Amino acid sequence: MNVSLLRERENSLRGANGRLALAALLITSGVAHADLDYSNSFDAPDLPGYGGDMYGAAQIDNAFAQSDLKLVSDGQSGSWGTWVGPKVWGNCTSFTASFEASFKNGDGGPGDGFSFWFGDMEGVTDFSGGEQGLNSILNADRGITASFVSYPGANPGVYAKQGVTTFASNGLGYDPMTYNGHQEAKEDSGHARFRVEWDVNTGMQIYVGWSFMSEEVLWVDAQGIRPTDADNWTFGFSARNGGINQDVFIDNLVINAVPAPGAAVALMGLAGLGRRRRRD
Repeated sequence: MNVSLLRERENSLRGANGRLALAALLITSGVAHADLDYSNSFDAPDLPGYGGDMYGAAQIDNAFAQSDLKLVSDGQSGSWGTWVGPKVWGNCTSFTASFEASFKNGDGGPGDGFSFWFGDMEGVTDFSGGEQGLNSILNADRGITASFVSYPGANPGVYAKQGVTTFASNGLGYDPMTYNGHQEAKEDSGHARFRVEWDVNTGMQIYVGWSFMSEEVLWVDAQGIRPTDADNWTFGFSARNGGINQDVFIDNLVINAVPAPGAAVALMGLAGLGRRRRRD
């Protein structure tokens, strides 16, 4: 086993606050394969192993003692922002990802929206994207996307996509997660909750829950999204501001992903300590 490779992969799977995200490490034919157990509340971006790279307008917003990922900003038309997160080493067969989101538009209603994607980032140099997904993944048909289109004039809703192809969608208005005030938008108690599940045998399901709901409800069921080539794919978010601009906040991201098992020749349990801000 290449020790430097192991260290590189261990570091790449650390979440914010230094939480180690390897539940168990399978050493298979000299290559590390591991379940991904990742969480990020975006409140410690300067720590080693932060586990994310930001491009375009993406930044950490820590106003009002509430730290969130801000993909694009209110007042900045014609901008985009992308956050590139953890990678699943090996061939991923399933994942569950949950996160919170909110919009702040001081001038009115929601803008264009955002996307959560999972795809092949090998050789990618263009990190632009938006509510439809990361452009490099879309154009090359190299991943899957949960697309949250919020602009009222663009068929607002939730779309499940593989490459550029939409497999299933359902209309949705985003007013319950859109605020005029900065502090309002950043309060955890007002965030919308989303959950994206994918399995190579059952496809993609997207769940939505507003702050006043006790649990998320199934909103889109795209059973046909079943790529079998999810080798070393990466998770991320993208957002875009067109003529209407807004803050797009993301918080409390949790990802659990499972790669296909191999002929394991060793098993090492790795544990990490860290803290994560919890909702009251």
